[in-house]
Amino acid sequence: GARFQGQCVWRYHVDTKEFEIYAEGGGNTFSLDIDAAGRVFTGTNGGNTRGWYFPQGSYSNKNWGKHGPLTNPYAFGFFPPMKFKGDGRRFPQAFCIYEGGLYPKTFDGTIVAPNAMHNLVWNSKRIADGSTYRTEDDVNLLESPDRWFRPVYSGVGPDGAVYIADWYDTRLSHVSPIDDWHKESGRVYRIVPDNSAPVYREGDLHELSNEQLIERLSHRNKWVRQRATLELGWRGDVSVAETLIKKINKEASLEALWVLNLLGELSSQRATDFLQHDDPDIRRWTVRLLGDRREGHPELASLAASESNVQVRSQLASAAKRVPTAEALPIIRELLLRSEDLADPHMPLMNWWALEAHAADRSAIKQLFADAELWKAPMVQQEIASRVMQRYAAAGREADLQQCADLMQLAPDDATASQLLIGLNRAFQGQSVPPLPESLAKILSDYQSQLGDSGLVLGVRQGKSDAVNKAIALINDRSAELGLQLELVRVFGEVNQPKAVATLIKLATGRGIDEPALQRVAMQSLGQYDEDSIPKSLVSAFGSKISGEHGLRATACRTLASRPAWAKVLLDELTAWRVRREQVPADVVQQLRTYQEPPIAQQVESIFGKALDIASPEKVAEMKRLKQVVTAAPGDPVAGKEHFVKRCATCHQLFGEGKKVGPPLDGYERGKVDFWLNGIVDPGLEIREGFQSYLVLTTDGRAINGMIAAQDPKTVTLRNADNQTTVISRSDIEKLQALQTSLMPADVLKEMTDDQLRDLFAYLSLGATQ
Repeated sequence: GARFQGQCVWRYHVDTKEFEIYAEGGGNTFSLDIDAAGRVFTGTNGGNTRGWYFPQGSYSNKNWGKHGPLTNPYAFGFFPPMKFKGDGRRFPQAFCIYEGGLYPKTFDGTIVAPNAMHNLVWNSKRIADGSTYRTEDDVNLLESPDRWFRPVYSGVGPDGAVYIADWYDTRLSHVSPIDDWHKESGRVYRIVPDNSAPVYREGDLHELSNEQLIERLSHRNKWVRQRATLELGWRGDVSVAETLIKKINKEASLEALWVLNLLGELSSQRATDFLQHDDPDIRRWTVRLLGDRREGHPELASLAASESNVQVRSQLASAAKRVPTAEALPIIRELLLRSEDLADPHMPLMNWWALEAHAADRSAIKQLFADAELWKAPMVQQEIASRVMQRYAAAGREADLQQCADLMQLAPDDATASQLLIGLNRAFQGQSVPPLPESLAKILSDYQSQLGDSGLVLGVRQGKSDAVNKAIALINDRSAELGLQLELVRVFGEVNQPKAVATLIKLATGRGIDEPALQRVAMQSLGQYDEDSIPKSLVSAFGSKISGEHGLRATACRTLASRPAWAKVLLDELTAWRVRREQVPADVVQQLRTYQEPPIAQQVESIFGKALDIASPEKVAEMKRLKQVVTAAPGDPVAGKEHFVKRCATCHQLFGEGKKVGPPLDGYERGKVDFWLNGIVDPGLEIREGFQSYLVLTTDGRAINGMIAAQDPKTVTLRNADNQTTVISRSDIEKLQALQTSLMPADVLKEMTDDQLRDLFAYLSLGATQ
């Protein structure tokens, strides 16, 4: 069966009883629509997009923390949402595509997307972007100054009108558990063009004859066409097959093709004819239906070589995932030779996923890459070679590692071998390289000798003593390339090499270097080593080389907070006032509060104060006080911007300025003081989807917190409040748990004067509806 943790588009066939994931990812997919050409789209609760387009068998971005890694650990990539131009506020949670036949032609195929948060309904054009789509906003279909207007659904009826469901309530979120929603004011609107009186006149389609239903396959309304398709399919009357074939050939009727398939009349010979049809949608759906049946076809490979339409080629890649390997690889080979698809937003990954689906047949893959012409293809050189090597290395079984050796031997030149080596290195990110088969070890050793310094990274991962020594020497060489030095320092933070500690301490404390980037990475890497000299060395440099500039002191604090004994050293410095409380980042304070040992917990509380519980009397009183201050007089938004930059922009964006560690603030109800006070005074009350904090406890005693940036079966990647990432091998993780608190500090407004508070809130609510 299919196992997944959430965020996907799935389908279930009632006759075959087959459940499968059609496409995975997509954020919170609140709604789904399938257009007249059978393409799948969804809305989302995110911003800066109108939603997602899902090719069959694809993988898209998702909330890694809440919904886990992709079901395929070898996906090695995912799609973003559709690009957009227009209003970037979140969120287009409802979504439909207008194909009702009643509105003016300019509406055909456009997106109707209600936004309950901002009391409007968007209308956006879909524009082809290679094999996928982008959108551009048109004039809003509906908008209202009524803050109770909460459109939560849109759909197109059989009469061609757009129907909108309005929740109609002042409340939109579930922050408060109190059931005080307004339950008697919900409503449904029907939106029609001026001077029209639409009426559904087709009656009960179940009562129509076959001939009448076939006529309805050309109806202007998508709902009528698709219901007629189902009625004909359910009847099972194969006598209509020839009529349907004529309709496909003359009118390029997809509905007729779908009925033919439902009737079991799409034979191999008929598929051959339709694969040569002039209409690309007929060709695309013939490929799709063959793939759905997991049935190869002798014409698919030649079609992949000659097909002019990129969406048909995308569907060929989807089908190649599903058909037997012997029939799939010739299709994939032709797709990989199509260099024009290299720049397409989707095709490189679609091709990779097609190939990866057959990676278990190592002999067939090796035979495929015995083709010298294939290695020369730009698609293979730039997108496939490194991934196929990474795939087998990540699997890690002896036969898979031997496959890596065989691929290295098949590589026709050094440039190709370098791409394979990149893939091998990626496979072991965050961990050491396991013992390799003798043949692969020899190939790598010989090749690393040819590469010189650029082969050191993999040598360090392998634990080769000469590579470790050479890497340390190169890191200490001031004339060496900075990029390579940074990569080697990162690797020493992922594999435990005690020889490197002295050099890492030297770099972290700024001795002999003047490169903040190298200094920060060295501090991060020191977290790998449980040595008493490390925390003492770091705090001793706080007054000199580890300054507040370039994020150096903040990075040092995060490293010190990662182990209980090191945290105690930092706390002692704070207690002695050698480090000031305001120099410690909020996320570090949060991490320090996770330690339960009484001496540490007591010292944290003594320095930073007691953490207030959610909805505590103290917080309620503080929110009441702040509201009185902010509403007592108007503030100056110009002055308020300075406070935003200092206190908020390190994590949040507003009006395009600031960092994206936390959610952007443009899309919220910025005109409401209560909204801001709830979020600022009590940030843990409602943590936005995708911004949940996690704590990782490692087997060697470290505590690391942050948001999950990525995860797969072998590693978890955390991103901290400074946007730095840490890759942790799952074998080193003792515990991974979600934190109930937000990365955002609860005292961000502390020590602000009344005038400063009013100025800040004036800037936060600038231009918003009050």
